[in-house]
Amino acid sequence: MSSHVLEDEGTREAPVGGEHAAAAIAARILVPVDFSGCSLAALDHAVSLAQRLGSSIDVLHIWAVPRTLGAEDGLALPDQQLQTVAQVAESRAGEAMDSVMSELWARGLENARGRLDCGEPSDSIVRIAREENYDLIIMGTHGHTGLSHLLHGSVAEKVVRLASCPVLTIRTVDPAVDQEEESEQVNEQKSERMSDGEPGGRS
Repeated sequence: MSSHVLEDEGTREAPVGGEHAAAAIAARILVPVDFSGCSLAALDHAVSLAQRLGSSIDVLHIWAVPRTLGAEDGLALPDQQLQTVAQVAESRAGEAMDSVMSELWARGLENARGRLDCGEPSDSIVRIAREENYDLIIMGTHGHTGLSHLLHGSVAEKVVRLASCPVLTIRTVDPAVDQEEESEQVNEQKSERMSDGEPGGRS
C-alpha cells in the first residue's frame, strides 16, 4: 500500500467541520525524531495538531550502535567493545528522549509517550507504523529545497515510499535549523566517502 505525501510549511487551520473527520483518521500519530532541530520542529507541528484533534502521539527515536569513534579519524571499534558502546548509545538516547518527553508533558500533552528502538531508521519506522497500525506519520525534511531534497535518498524518502499510512513531512524554514542540518549532511557524506576508501573525500 502506497502512502500519501503531505508537505506543509506551518500549521494551517482545518476547514470548518473538518476536524472531527481529521481526528478520526489521525487518532494515533507517530513522530520519528533524531533530536535534530529539523525533527523537533516537526514534533512541534505534531503537538499542535494532536492538541487540536485530541490525538495521541508516540515519539520514536531509532538509535544505532556507532561503529566508528569519529567521522574525522574513521577508527573502527573492535567487536568486543560493541556491547559496551551499545549500552552507552542506548543510555544517551534514553536521556535525550526523557528530556523531550518532559517538555511535552509540561505542555499538557498527556496522550504522549516516548519509545526507543534499535536498527536502521527508515526500515524500523515503516515496520513499527505498519505493525502497530498508526494513522499518520509526521517527520521533518530540511532546507529550502523541500520535497526535492526529500526525494533524494533520505530516510524520509524511504518512509514516504514504503509506509502503509499517510506521511506528513514538515519542511524547516528556520535558517539556523537549515544550517545545522546542512552541516550534519556534509559530515555524513565525508564519513561515507572515508568508509568507501576515499581519503579526505577525494578519489
